[in-house]
Amino acid sequence: MSEHEVDVVLIGMGPGGEYAAQQLAQAGLVVAGVEDSLVGGECPYWGCVPSKMMIRAADLLTEGRRIPGLAGASTVQPDWAAVAGRIRTDATDDWHDTAAGSPAWAACCSAGTAGSSRRARSPSATTCCAPSAGS
Repeated sequence: MSEHEVDVVLIGMGPGGEYAAQQLAQAGLVVAGVEDSLVGGECPYWGCVPSKMMIRAADLLTEGRRIPGLAGASTVQPDWAAVAGRIRTDATDDWHDTAAGSPAWAACCSAGTAGSSRRARSPSATTCCAPSAGS
């Protein structure tokens, strides 16, 4: 395992940890973030984003059922497997935090390799963030 000298270690890389890492990196500090789950926190993977996708699908089904009598004929068949599939692939990248993408403000490293995956697939993985050029 490589060693990295850092200025700040952040415990928890949810929205607050990500924001703190961004601000510290923009100030020129080298930041290491430790997260035991997914970088980005609960909202993008289990809370806000998936629930809004489910609510939107339900709204579409409700609106589709209003077509008869207002604008013609229709048949509406719910398919929650399609919604679950969109959540898995489009919103959460199969619940891997690469779905959050690599932030423009950080050059992330794993085992000393710049530009590698943002987070390893194991608990308590460390993401080292150094300020990028032009920050």
